[in-house]
Amino acid sequence: QNQFFKMIKILIAVIFFIYGLHVGSSHIFPFDLIKLSYRYIKTTINGSKYSKNIEECELAQLKEIPFNSTVIIGHVYGNQSGRDGYIASNVENFLDKNIDKIDKLIFTGDVFAEPSLKKWNTLHQQFSNSTQIYVAPGNHDIGTLPRYEIFNMSKFGFKESLSINEDPHLIIENSESTNMLMNNSTIDLVNNTNQSTVYLFRHHVPIQELVKVSNALYPTNQLLPYVKQFADKFTEVENFVVVSGDHGLYDSRPSVTCSKYKNITFITNGIGGREGDTVVVLNNGKLSYLKM
Repeated sequence: QNQFFKMIKILIAVIFFIYGLHVGSSHIFPFDLIKLSYRYIKTTINGSKYSKNIEECELAQLKEIPFNSTVIIGHVYGNQSGRDGYIASNVENFLDKNIDKIDKLIFTGDVFAEPSLKKWNTLHQQFSNSTQIYVAPGNHDIGTLPRYEIFNMSKFGFKESLSINEDPHLIIENSESTNMLMNNSTIDLVNNTNQSTVYLFRHHVPIQELVKVSNALYPTNQLLPYVKQFADKFTEVENFVVVSGDHGLYDSRPSVTCSKYKNITFITNGIGGREGDTVVVLNNGKLSYLKM
């Protein structure tokens, strides 16, 4: 009997070995899963190695929206879209209640799970009379050619970067169109600013170290620079703040984080369509957050 079980174990091991070879050569299940897991582990290890000089920071919590604020909301459709596949219900309710206090409204991507020109037009008609609306598109918004064309047909469309050169200087970036990397036009805008502080709003995290708090592990995450490589491109600007919106979907990951490296502050924020979702608020040159 012992010999029988020993033969069974050997047979199982041989089957797994042969199947493993087949997985590696033919890229069948679970090849992609193993590949993504390896990349995640590698990114986490390397991120820990290179992120020793990144400091955690804290944002103040608000109880209400101050007047003339800029409000930033990421992953706007949440976990499940609201009515008819529209923005998340808690986002729509929050905006209906506070829109008169909001000077600028910046959506940092994934506004709709399934975008359409009708939805973009509805969003513009619903809120644009009360506030200026900007969209830093995400993969759900322009991840396919038809969606990209629809976005460009809407009132929110642009190709690379939008610059609002006020005080502070605000830049809206299309990070989806460059596989998460910084657009050259964005780099030029930041480095040639005439303001002491620049705020950049984009969908994807800009550095490897922040992949672990984003909603998804994309293969293109491997292209992202580490924080030192990123910071080396922006040594001239006094204060550079990057706000990314591909966050908040999972309970296991924070809705809002703040970290700092030299002259650069990184804010991650997004919603999951649940109680406790947060938005980021810029008012009088200070960033805070508020629970919806």
